[in-house]
Amino acid sequence: MGSVHHIDGDEIVPNAGGNQECIECLERLLEKARNGEVVGVAIAAQYADGSTSGPAGGFLYNSRIVGELMIRVTRLSLGQ
Repeated sequence: MGSVHHIDGDEIVPNAGGNQECIECLERLLEKARNGEVVGVAIAAQYADGSTSGPAGGFLYNSRIVGELMIRVTRLSLGQ
């Protein structure tokens, strides 16, 4: 069976297995945190079952992190 794609072209990941692009993104961010470059994160996470969560940790300067989150919201809403 072929892979299933969302209307915007993104592959829909089944409940079993992982998404390599997601794993690589998190590994890059983790390496930057280990090097001291990244000092805080606010994450919008989507699970294979469609549920979501929003963990946050570290030093978050509110106006900067909210600004970045708004950029992400805008890009996601435009399908970018």
